[in-house]
Order: sequence, then C-alpha cells, then structure tokens
Amino acid sequence: MCKTLLRNSLTIAIFLAFSWAVMSIEQNDYDDHNPELAGYFEGDIMPDFPTRNGFPNRKWPNNTIKYVFSSNFTEAQKETVRQCCRELENRTCVRCRETIFLDYGYVYIKNDPVGCSSQVGCQYTWVQNMNLGPNCLKNYVIACHEFIHALGFSHAHNSYDRDDHVRVNWENVQEGEESNFQKREDSYDCLVPYDRESAMGYGPYVFSKNGNETITPLDGNYTGMGQ
Repeated sequence: MCKTLLRNSLTIAIFLAFSWAVMSIEQNDYDDHNPELAGYFEGDIMPDFPTRNGFPNRKWPNNTIKYVFSSNFTEAQKETVRQCCRELENRTCVRCRETIFLDYGYVYIKNDPVGCSSQVGCQYTWVQNMNLGPNCLKNYVIACHEFIHALGFSHAHNSYDRDDHVRVNWENVQEGEESNFQKREDSYDCLVPYDRESAMGYGPYVFSKNGNETITPLDGNYTGMGQ
C-alpha cells in the first residue's frame, strides 16, 4: 500500500511540477515564491511532524480525505482547492469529499494570511488543520502540496539521498531557516527513486536571503525542480 500510494503521489508530483514550470511566475521573486512562511517545522508542517518521508500508518479511511472550508474563503479560492482535488482523484485512488462540521475526521481548511501549512497524514481526530492563505491559492499546485502532506507525505528535499541529486547552497539560506534543509537520515522512500520534480520538494529559491538559489540540481542540464 505504501509503495502504491507513494508512486501515485509521485505521478501527481511530476504532473504538478510540469504545470508549475509552464506558469508565468518569476523564479527570482523569492519572497512571493515563499508561501510556506508559517513558522512551522520545514516551513509548513504542523506538529506532530514526521520522521520519515511517508507515514504509511496514517492512511485516510476508504482512501477519502474529507475537508471543510472556513467561512472567509471566496468562491474563486474554493474552486482552486477543488481543482487540486480533481487532479488527485484523476491520477490516484484518493477521493476528496467536501463535508460539514458535524462530520467526523475531516481537514479544516483555514484562510489565515500566515502562509501554507498542514498536518501530515490522517490524525484520527474529529478535526485536523490546514491553512491555505491567499498567496497559497494563486494556483492549485501549492494547494496540492499541502493536500499531499495531509495524505501522509513530507518533503522530498529532506530525503537521506538528496545529496546525490541536489546541492543545498547554505550561504544563500536565510538565518534561522537552516533546519528546513536538513536531511532526514531516517527517512523512508518506499523503494522509489528520488524525484527532483516532486511537488513535495522546495523550489530553487525558497528561504533565500539574497535572491540566489538555495537548492541547485547537480545535473547542470536539468531545469525543473520542486514546487
């Protein structure tokens, strides 16, 4: 199950990374390109945070992730989230269902202006939290990043084998944000290879203090990377 779900998520990631690449977003606009500035672990992971790349024991019942919008979402913002859900459903066995507050076991999606964040995996509680601020809803790719966290996956660039594929330029990382780039030696890859295009990896300018790349692919001919 872990391997199947992760492969499905990587299929999403490759598609979303391509979608991100063709959008007209300036790569050097690193402040606006940094939607995860919510003050959480690795930028957008709410406690409790993971010790592996995936949480195979935090699967959603019946492959269905239920969610409720807070009252301050616009209809256009809701439609961005729904577009993300349609992509998940079209490309995996995952199903999304908009529900009501009286239901049990759902994601409460807030629209606070503090970045993008999510708990990782199903928490098996009445409600768990996700935040998609206005900058997180400029396109559905970022929303999908947080939904994939909610499905049980953490960041690709923290994988134990990332140094074989990308280089972290520590001199360009904002002071105090170094922990967001630390490798997780106990990460679990479910026997699938590292994916530089994964929507679960950082883009090249995230947490940059000077507009230069914080993550660079080791393959100099490679251009697509991260969310």
